[in-house]
Amino acid sequence: MDQCLGDTTPDEVLIPMQTDGSFLMSDDRVREPLLAASKRAMNTTSQTAIYLGTKRCTIESLDYEYHAAFVAYVGCNLLLATVAAALCAYITFDRQLLALAYQVKAYLNGVDSHSILAPSTLLVKIFGSIFGVSAGFVLGKEGPMVHTGACVASLLSQGTILGPISDLDPAIFALLGAASLLGGTMRMTVSVCVILLELTDDLLMLPLVMLVLLISKSVADNFNIGVYDLMIQMKGLPYLEAHAEPYMRHLVAHDVVSGPLLTFFGVEKVGNIIQILKTTGHHGFPVINEPPFSEAPELCGLVLRSHLIVLLKGKRFTKDKVLTGSTEVFKSFGSFDFAKAGPGKGMKLEELEISADEMEMYVDLHPITNKSPYTVVETMSLAKAALLFRELGLRHLFVVPKTPGKPPVVGILTRPDFMREHILGLFPHFNQRKKMNEEQT
Repeated sequence: MDQCLGDTTPDEVLIPMQTDGSFLMSDDRVREPLLAASKRAMNTTSQTAIYLGTKRCTIESLDYEYHAAFVAYVGCNLLLATVAAALCAYITFDRQLLALAYQVKAYLNGVDSHSILAPSTLLVKIFGSIFGVSAGFVLGKEGPMVHTGACVASLLSQGTILGPISDLDPAIFALLGAASLLGGTMRMTVSVCVILLELTDDLLMLPLVMLVLLISKSVADNFNIGVYDLMIQMKGLPYLEAHAEPYMRHLVAHDVVSGPLLTFFGVEKVGNIIQILKTTGHHGFPVINEPPFSEAPELCGLVLRSHLIVLLKGKRFTKDKVLTGSTEVFKSFGSFDFAKAGPGKGMKLEELEISADEMEMYVDLHPITNKSPYTVVETMSLAKAALLFRELGLRHLFVVPKTPGKPPVVGILTRPDFMREHILGLFPHFNQRKKMNEEQT
């Protein structure tokens, strides 16, 4: 801990800042915190470093912790998989159950199969699925739900609860139980109804299946959301609902803008572009025109990250800050160079080879700038902005000031800015008000 480096590093990062807190690229620079700059340095040794104030200090290797964590992870998975296998092998081992999904489909179609709905099978199905999924096995979602629902309904029909008061065939109970669990967990009413109708090939069962699906979905909606919606939340995917949330009507677009805002000038220095692309993961940036290219700072448009990388690879740079025009720029590119590449096929920033002299040169961004981006006024209702964003399938929505004298762009709205977690994190009193209304009702 006593081997500390200096207070600064050779690769200091400089990011521009305006007086209002937004960030703009210009030749006037301010220092970026050393911690953020040092995180980008490639660590080619097994040593790690901690940061105290403005000093970076190396500490001993932590490789043994990674090895121990890997061994613990593998050991836990093997243990869970062994328990799941033991349940299947010693409690309900049956050669017919090796193709259990097909046996369930056959049973729902009227073909009997030994012990497929027995209590021991239900026990193994529930705990075996829990241990199997925890061990990393891919078991699917529909198959376990169909089998579990059929087992539970079959047991109810043969027991003391529903047996004395009903003369229905246990197979019908199994079918309706499978439909009930599918409707309650996945909330797929129409598709489940069609699937079960195809399995049974009995049109007379359709009214009962529809009634069961309606009841199961209505009851489940009072407790939580569907399993697919839960998976979207667990994975952190920014899924936008078809309707705006009620609290959005009390907010405007400016309220949820997150910063700092990074922008480029119409003719920008190559080093500034490289630095911003390295330090951020944004996919789009506003382009601002400034004097002498305009009388006052004004919004020129939107430039994409992928287009910037292609432009930098072409190296149509100039020593002076001048406009080059579209004709000169596109002489170095083909017709499909700026087309959207497939997943994993786009050009990477690490593939660029820019010399130190080229970092001090300039490049004209006007030829690759989208000069007609979608914009909303900062006082526009957030609910209207959310509907506009979703209906048009946008990725970036500019928020512009309502009155003159401000920067030409207030911020950019993307999908995460419309997420419930982001908005309620900024305004937690909306969540508290919703809980109070639920308690009163």
